[in-house]
Amino acid sequence: MQHVLTTIILLMAVTCTVTGMAIAATFPEYFLARGDGSSVTCPDPGPTAAFQAVMASHGIDCGAEAWAGALAAAPDNLTAQEKMALAARSCGLSARVETGLSLADLGEVVSENGPVVVVLDGGGYAVITGVGGGNVSLASGATLSAAAFEVRWAGGECLVIGGPATS
Repeated sequence: MQHVLTTIILLMAVTCTVTGMAIAATFPEYFLARGDGSSVTCPDPGPTAAFQAVMASHGIDCGAEAWAGALAAAPDNLTAQEKMALAARSCGLSARVETGLSLADLGEVVSENGPVVVVLDGGGYAVITGVGGGNVSLASGATLSAAAFEVRWAGGECLVIGGPATS
């Protein structure tokens, strides 16, 4: 009897896992970080979370403090990506905002520099970890078709945070 119950529980767990993966693959827009707090998977989906995710990919643990300092010191006329660049520089990293990019350009930037932050229509943010094969990979683990991503990508911009800044 115990083997039967164990088997049933195992089958239920596998079914739930597969169903969850299918839902995330079918409706990735529900799992993207959004600036309005409506994300399902990210408690702080705005620029702070995106900045900290990219900083963590570089092994830097000054994300929250640097972000708070950059917000306090930055002029009001800067975009969130420009403020993130200031914060990254305060941690000793190089950072720049790339503009006018095509999807192919974005792929090259990600390939050369690692994860980048993009702003999505509606004020959301996403950390892009890969572009290729007709898909765009996000740090959240979701993958979007290139066409679906381009519809949501605001302005062809990305924040690139690189290695240590050179003098």
